[in-house]
Amino acid sequence: MVPHTGTGTGVRTRAATAKTARRGHVVALVLAVLLGACTAGPDYHAPRDPAPTTWAAPLPAGDPTAVTDPAALATWWRHFDDATLQRMVERALAANPDVDAARARLGEARAARAQSGAGWYPAVRASATRSDSRGNDSFGADRTNRLYQAGFDASWELDLFGGVRRANEAAQAELEAAHADLHAVRVSLAAETALEYVNLRRLQEQLRIARRNLETQSDTARIAGWRATAGLASALDAEQAAAAREQTRTRVAELETTLAQARHRLSTLLAEPPGADAADLETTAPVPLPA
Repeated sequence: MVPHTGTGTGVRTRAATAKTARRGHVVALVLAVLLGACTAGPDYHAPRDPAPTTWAAPLPAGDPTAVTDPAALATWWRHFDDATLQRMVERALAANPDVDAARARLGEARAARAQSGAGWYPAVRASATRSDSRGNDSFGADRTNRLYQAGFDASWELDLFGGVRRANEAAQAELEAAHADLHAVRVSLAAETALEYVNLRRLQEQLRIARRNLETQSDTARIAGWRATAGLASALDAEQAAAAREQTRTRVAELETTLAQARHRLSTLLAEPPGADAADLETTAPVPLPA
């Protein structure tokens, strides 16, 4: 009877052990499912872009790669074949504080991305200490005891709830946003600089034409005055010629003021004091057109 009883107890023990093991596997599986369901935050999904895949209007005549080539688009102002315009845009991109601020934000985002990635790796800490104690030996002489201690510690936290992964995703999104922000600032600054430069050249051309008209109308008014004095024309004709001259003179003054304002705006985009670009803009040049 004793051997029979021992065998029964062993069978029951093995059965209980197997049952406990199965229960442990089930609990582990349930915990894994629950932990996966408790991941911090929802998955990111990029918003849908409703932009059309093609332009509604046909491309201009010529080589279409000049419009769609990314390298050509990155330096689109070079297609105007205006050396002064190229220098203006490059100076604006190199010295404008808005671009510097966007670059600083990009560097900050890169540092934050690197810091968030450190959560995937163990944290290592090292320490070293030294302690001195003074006392007397068995002969009564002074003696200094010096003790050195060094320690090394490493820890790693399991990302059970996805907090580290979400932090990395957020840091990566911030980095991409900083890249896009820098690109947008550069595009906007280049466009504003080119627009102000073209506007300045347009004003210079209008001022040149207005000054030439003023010279012509001044001669006309002088001749009309002579004719009225000689009785060959009425006084009304002389007054109308003088009024047209004065209107053109007023237009010249307005264009000179507007031109000075355009030069100041361009100097602001270049992050330079007004008048610093006098050597480049003093000479009148035609309005730049795409080559």
